[in-house]
Amino acid sequence: MSASVAIEVPGQTRAVAPKGFGTAVSPDPDRVPVLASATAAGRARFGLAVDIGTTTLAAALIDVDSGVEVAAGSLLNPQAEFGADVMSRIHAAGGSDERRRPITAAVRRGLATLAGGLVRDAGLSDGHVTLAAVVGNPAMLHLWRGEDPSSLGVAPYVGRWTAAIHTRAQDVGLPIDPAAAVYVFPSLRSHVGADAIAAAVAVDLDRQGAPALLIDLGTNSEIVLGDGARVFAASTAAGPAFECGGISCGMRAADGAIDALHLEPDGHWSVHVIGGGPPRGVCGSGLFDAVAELVRAGVIEPGGAMRSAQQVSGTVSDALAARLSGSGGRRRATIVAAESNAGREIALTSADVRQLQLANGAVRAGIEVLCAQAGLAAGQLQAVFVAGTFGQYVRKASLLRLGLLPPVPPERVRTVGNAAGAGAVLALIDRRVRDRAERLASGANYVELAGRADYQESLARSLRFPAPGEGP
Repeated sequence: MSASVAIEVPGQTRAVAPKGFGTAVSPDPDRVPVLASATAAGRARFGLAVDIGTTTLAAALIDVDSGVEVAAGSLLNPQAEFGADVMSRIHAAGGSDERRRPITAAVRRGLATLAGGLVRDAGLSDGHVTLAAVVGNPAMLHLWRGEDPSSLGVAPYVGRWTAAIHTRAQDVGLPIDPAAAVYVFPSLRSHVGADAIAAAVAVDLDRQGAPALLIDLGTNSEIVLGDGARVFAASTAAGPAFECGGISCGMRAADGAIDALHLEPDGHWSVHVIGGGPPRGVCGSGLFDAVAELVRAGVIEPGGAMRSAQQVSGTVSDALAARLSGSGGRRRATIVAAESNAGREIALTSADVRQLQLANGAVRAGIEVLCAQAGLAAGQLQAVFVAGTFGQYVRKASLLRLGLLPPVPPERVRTVGNAAGAGAVLALIDRRVRDRAERLASGANYVELAGRADYQESLARSLRFPAPGEGP
């Protein structure tokens, strides 16, 4: 007996929420006259900026004579079939050439598809693109270059190189002029990679002259702190919660994802859905909003526990109390009721809150340790830059309310999107950016958080959400 079966395969090639290239905070007004196109005897007119992310590959085609972006795009990293996170892919590479080759081939294939499409869209040929600048975290860069990343998977997490790399497009599989000069930003150490260094240069962290902080939020979150004279950096394993991995109603920032929420005074949720259709789940920025609003309303206690309808009776609206159900560690707060959404309920559970609480606390604890290393109080920070694709969309009010950011005035917080990608663009059009990146990387103080007693103590404190009324 046979029957026809329809199989729906979700689109996984093109990233639905495109990964842009951010913007530099204060580009030099005289940047154009010192173009990197001076290399290759003035032949270069177009350059390719590449950001190799664990989740997403992004690239931008730049007219280096003007600094104008000609085309840009992103797609999901094809390496996902070998593991969703950095450590999974490091282990999948297995320390052998045989296991590593298909992983390297996957990312090069993805970049070839992406870059080739941009070149065609711009009406150019491969030979027109004679420069490239590349950023990424250490593990992704190791795998892209075909290098063994095994040492990044075990303490002390040291890669095979940290210095900047100069290579040719033909040696790394980029479909541009085979002889094109490819510049790979330097890394610092461990999991503070070329992406963090490029982002720091893009926001002028090395030129601030006053205490400033850069946070690149992700599964592995990098933190870079400048006190006006010195630079300190660390990475912290925040886990997948920022991208809604492991969240019961979580999904990527794609059509159907709730990416922003607000709890109205009457207890009803106002939500924004990507694509404008019926909601299918919540992405990272929406998760932060949901938890922050429930903390503000007193439904979620500072310790992270979700209160029951009986416990909040008389302190919240009846409509909000009616959305609370379950008991003990299995409580849930309904955001979108099943009967109003074709049978699909979207709710936040106690376990979801705990996942975000751990990620939130890990980043805040890392910030506290770096501030202590620099001898700074959090209030002395004059600027806080929040980078990363997730950081581009999350509301800074929610980050402050949940205590991920230090308690600074909101006007000191700036979301800068994919600052690492912006750094790669700047490296194409200004040689001095490369020099600054290399000075910053060589002079920065790396702080290993793993095993530090002060980090563990700070983490224990940072797991607590600020109570309503606390904070800036």
